[in-house]
Amino acid sequence: MAVRSAFQYLLATSGRKLKLTLVPEFEIKRKNSSIRVDGALIDEFHLSHGYWEAKDEKDDLDREIKSKLERGYPRKLCAESRGPSRCSGYQIPESLCELCVLCGERF
Repeated sequence: MAVRSAFQYLLATSGRKLKLTLVPEFEIKRKNSSIRVDGALIDEFHLSHGYWEAKDEKDDLDREIKSKLERGYPRKLCAESRGPSRCSGYQIPESLCELCVLCGERF
């Protein structure tokens, strides 16, 4: 849980520089259901500019993404925190980058 809260703080702080607010546990209402993402960056008009999903290092990220798309998750940019040293950026379904948070090395 410590990684999740640290990454949440990082997103919130970074978002403020762009005049975006991180809303934890953001609910996206769909026609017949709703989806709750770990966080969303929204602007002053309550428009979302990106979503965050926390994952741990044991998760199969490709399978998780496929599952989320099948359940109606948005295809906007998603940041995935993956343990204490790695995070990934995705414009679903394609990976933008995966990097080491500690040294900046891309994978």
